[in-house]
Amino acid sequence: MKARFKKIKIRPYFTALTLAWSLVVIVLIIIGHFYIKEENMERARDEARSNFKKDQALRLWIASHGGIYVPRTQKTPGNKYLSNVSERDISTSSGRQLTLMNPAYAMRQIADMYYEKAGVKAHITGLKYFRPETAPDGWEKAALHSFDKGADEACEITDIDGKPFMRLMRPMFTEENCLKCHGHQGYKIGDVRGGVSVSISMQPYLDNTREDQFLLLSFLLILWGIGLSSIYFVSKKMKLNIREQNQLAEKLQNTHKKLELTNEILIEKNKDLIRKEKQLIQSEKLASIGVLVSGIAHEINNPNNFVTFNIPILRDYLNAVMPVVDEYAKKHPDLEMFYMPYKEFREDVFKLLDNVEHGSNRIKTIVDDLKEFSRAKHEKKTEKVSLKPVIEKVVSFTRSRLKRSVKNFEVNVPEDLPKLFIDPQHMEQVLVNLLINAYQAFDSPDEVNSRIDLNVSMNDSQDTLIVEVKDNGIGMDEQTLSKIFDPFFTTKPSDEGTGLGLYICHTLVENMGGRIEIESKPGKGSRFTVILGNVREG
Repeated sequence: MKARFKKIKIRPYFTALTLAWSLVVIVLIIIGHFYIKEENMERARDEARSNFKKDQALRLWIASHGGIYVPRTQKTPGNKYLSNVSERDISTSSGRQLTLMNPAYAMRQIADMYYEKAGVKAHITGLKYFRPETAPDGWEKAALHSFDKGADEACEITDIDGKPFMRLMRPMFTEENCLKCHGHQGYKIGDVRGGVSVSISMQPYLDNTREDQFLLLSFLLILWGIGLSSIYFVSKKMKLNIREQNQLAEKLQNTHKKLELTNEILIEKNKDLIRKEKQLIQSEKLASIGVLVSGIAHEINNPNNFVTFNIPILRDYLNAVMPVVDEYAKKHPDLEMFYMPYKEFREDVFKLLDNVEHGSNRIKTIVDDLKEFSRAKHEKKTEKVSLKPVIEKVVSFTRSRLKRSVKNFEVNVPEDLPKLFIDPQHMEQVLVNLLINAYQAFDSPDEVNSRIDLNVSMNDSQDTLIVEVKDNGIGMDEQTLSKIFDPFFTTKPSDEGTGLGLYICHTLVENMGGRIEIESKPGKGSRFTVILGNVREG
């Protein structure tokens, strides 16, 4: 057997880590921009509410005194709508002519003056009005109708004189002091008599929003750059270590070739010693591999520990900011992110994080298995678990690659499958490796009839679990079948396989007390069957 030691490539892992880190920063930028925008909107609403409360306090003060008398001028003539009020116009002892201003009359003049001085508009209106200038516009009319139905506030952003303004409107309720002027209109105490709309300039808040968003963007871009720099330096160190490991692998490969040559000479001299010589070579090979795997496993665990350590921190970050976005989404039910409805996006973010965490855990499990695969058989470790969630994880982990490789993929698991005594992690690894082997059995992913089936069944009479992975790919000849479970044997190009997948499957199944059977014909496909006995009693 001619074995090859494969060079380990770390670039895909760091590429994935770079993309994941970039995605996190993008999500934080989007969430931060939404939060800053909503925060400044709320500040604008608070200013509008404060102006409304100030106007209401002044109106109620005037109403509590039954109105106020002011000098009668051209700008402030007698209010013809108060002709029913006795003493609307009076003269002082010195002969000054005074006229009574009710709250609405006074508030209109105050609002005009305040707009000139502070740029804040106020408009008193109602569904029943005397003056044309107090008539409600379309938006105010809709707000007044909503007040009659129980609403306590209406708000919108619109352009006034070509500039952005926040419009906020709240109802005015009839009080006893109001009946002096409006009692003849049929109002009762507690009725909605009208409303006051307040309009404040949004320009300062829009400027503040842009400034805050720019600062946030700058901070997160710096943070993103620091993260990329860290990933780059770790990858450089990893590449150096891997290069040293590859040099060691080449030396081991040369040693292996010499051992194989020695083995061939010994076989020619005495065929009876073949079996012993194979065992000797296998032992030497596994000893060499043990040294290599130990170093490689350590270097793979280092970046994986970085991922594992940061996943809970990232989850805490997302859990902290998501309530803010949830609140924003409640107010904007049509919110979409990355071309998805917000609810679907929110679920997908955490699902992606779960998949990253699961993948990191799988890397650790695989590395642990690599460190022990060349040793004696593991102690059998089983627990009573449900097989269906294990299969669902396997399918989730491999589904995207399967979709790219084959046209048809089916999973058949009995609904009434009981809990079984198995090693769930080893079973998961076995199924992942078998599915990977299956989708690599096709020359072209565009084959119309390409198919992979994963079937699970129980032989209750023999207390046996049967798991079958079947494909209709290129199949294998007898020579390949005889070597299929040998370590480092592979028919794939050097950058696509290590030759360890099926060997590890075989070892793990044996450690669980079972066996793997294989049927294959060139051009017809292959069937791998995992058979585990005594799965009910452990």
